[in-house]
Amino acid sequence: MNPLRRVLSNEKLIDSRLANLLGLQLGRVVLARAVLNSRHLIHRQRYSEYAEELLEDGYCVIENFLSDEELAKIKEEHARAISEAREADGVTIDSSGIGLISQGFYERDADLFPVTVKNLLQHRDFVEIVKEHEARFSDSSLGKWGSFKAHFERAGLPDDLGASDDKWRNSPKCNSDLHADTFHTITKAFLYLNDTDESNGAFVFCPRSHRLSPSRLMFEYRNSVGRGETAVRVSDEQLSQMGLDKKQFRVSANTLLIANNQGFHARGYFQEGCIRDVVYLEYRSAAFR
Repeated sequence: MNPLRRVLSNEKLIDSRLANLLGLQLGRVVLARAVLNSRHLIHRQRYSEYAEELLEDGYCVIENFLSDEELAKIKEEHARAISEAREADGVTIDSSGIGLISQGFYERDADLFPVTVKNLLQHRDFVEIVKEHEARFSDSSLGKWGSFKAHFERAGLPDDLGASDDKWRNSPKCNSDLHADTFHTITKAFLYLNDTDESNGAFVFCPRSHRLSPSRLMFEYRNSVGRGETAVRVSDEQLSQMGLDKKQFRVSANTLLIANNQGFHARGYFQEGCIRDVVYLEYRSAAFR
């Protein structure tokens, strides 16, 4: 990849300390947001209440998102997918000791998971919120410059996830540390299939941390020339210096939580015997288009 294409790619970090000392990574952060803002300005349309909250605070919460029948059928597809993934791949255990079983799928997999694809990935209200958040106001634009991926997930302590010793796989990640996924806006959503609180990994988010304040931009610059993390970690002290705080979301089953995970966020921790079932969706957009 030539240097210009690399700079204008979705690559999370440019791996050149000298270039980043000169502000290359910081420039990518600012340019990506400017491109997004220009799309919003061009269209100037009135957004839904949930899209406004997402743009303003970095998250929105929609309770009772599906009918009881739709939710029950999605739970059935989730249970089947988790059983298949457990048998095939087992449990991934991250560096904090939390286990995860996951099976990814796309809209094209409607023959395998018809209810979830129809009632979640293709849900009109959900897709419209994503369009408004990403300022891609047509189906063709949404598909041309980005794509959806979904995951059935079950998380908890390894012994609660039912995998044999030979099906445990370690991962260096620790998604329970506060972090930002990438340098540009990214839309992620979580449909909770069971009640979620501090005992089973409730989502943690720092409201308005997606905003590019001077202190957030300085943080991005220091990371690019210092630790050079691609999924940027942030401490409580650094949050305080940026005037930010964190919020943990205790939600009921059938709640859809949508967040801009350019903001700082984390998965909570788990108590023994507690698991969290969720359908997790992400829309990854071209940062500079």
